[in-house]
Amino acid sequence: MHKRKFNKQAYNQTDSACKQATVSIMKSRGYNLIGDVDHENFQKWDLEFFHPEKKITIIVENEMRENFDLLKTRYSSIHIPIRKRLSPATYYLVWNCQVDEFALIENQYLTSSPVVEITCKARGDIPSYKEEMVDVSKKNILFFKKIDSKWKLQNNNLKK
Repeated sequence: MHKRKFNKQAYNQTDSACKQATVSIMKSRGYNLIGDVDHENFQKWDLEFFHPEKKITIIVENEMRENFDLLKTRYSSIHIPIRKRLSPATYYLVWNCQVDEFALIENQYLTSSPVVEITCKARGDIPSYKEEMVDVSKKNILFFKKIDSKWKLQNNNLKK
């Protein structure tokens, strides 16, 4: 089974916008960022937050997808890399490229959803390859969209 070579520069470019949006959302809900937004527990999680009144810690993992609109309208599930099953993240967020929509997946669905093998299409100088992914059903995913500066749940508009 082939895997893509990790592209740290592309990762930093897309991940930074997702992190900033996540920090903004969590701050608006009363959570404080633990550590620095630019520091990551690489291959473990992106961001960690603490709510001082509720005494709750939340860990978030972010990912950006170019095909986000297709995830919402065409597919019945979202494929998440199998390595994310080992993440201690409370939530896994999949963002669109404009960072104004995201899909929220709870950790329980990363660990309990079935694993599938998919063929990833060739792109540029990267040949096609097979990869194991967690197949998370959209019925277990919450979709949000930023409308008039507020995040709104969008699940009732989705094709399932």
